Amino acid sequence: MYNFIIGTAFAVDLIKSDTSTTPLSTKDSPKSQFIGWLDQNKDGINDKFHDYNGDGINDVTKEKYEHRSKFLDKNKDRVNDVFIDKDGDGVNDLETKFVDKDKDGINDNVLDYNKDGINDITGLKYQKSDLMGYRYGIVEEELKKTHSKFIDENNDGMHDPVAKRMSFQDEDADGVNDKFVDKNGDGISDGRRFGQRMKQGQGKGQQNRYRHGGGKGK
Repeated sequence: MYNFIIGTAFAVDLIKSDTSTTPLSTKDSPKSQFIGWLDQNKDGINDKFHDYNGDGINDVTKEKYEHRSKFLDKNKDRVNDVFIDKDGDGVNDLETKFVDKDKDGINDNVLDYNKDGINDITGLKYQKSDLMGYRYGIVEEELKKTHSKFIDENNDGMHDPVAKRMSFQDEDADGVNDKFVDKNGDGISDGRRFGQRMKQGQGKGQQNRYRHGGGKGK
């Protein structure tokens, strides 16, 4: 009986030690690298991260965050002249065009320190021509517009008028509009009125920034 108790206790200890050394699943581990988007008061500003002056320090935690952008302040106002992220979506509020000063093939205007093509803050995929800056927060970077009155009734992090205008729906969270269909590749949603309006309203040489059938900001 005594040997049985000792043996049972040893087995339990062995199970505990095996469990403690079990590595995280590949499904869970990628999530930990993203800061994430949280906006409980629905003001369009990330509760977990934002950098109002672009000094490379998270204003929420007061800790430095990994980035590739330099701090440049020619007018000595203590505000970065090249990178600011007021709403905390990981996209440069100042510009969204492709810039690659360190020539690593990664757009310097999006926070992607590990160069995997995924925004380190939101976890969304981005492309050279589309940084998904309109997707979260008060700043609609693609149009260089900041929404003074941010409305987000469904708590998806997106300004409701913008979401409605774009008919954005992303159930699989891949950053691509599930409702957008473009078989001919012209950048206009096939057979959808909002896409047709965008086509008619574009000036010569002007491209649809969103490629989701979006229009000008209000």
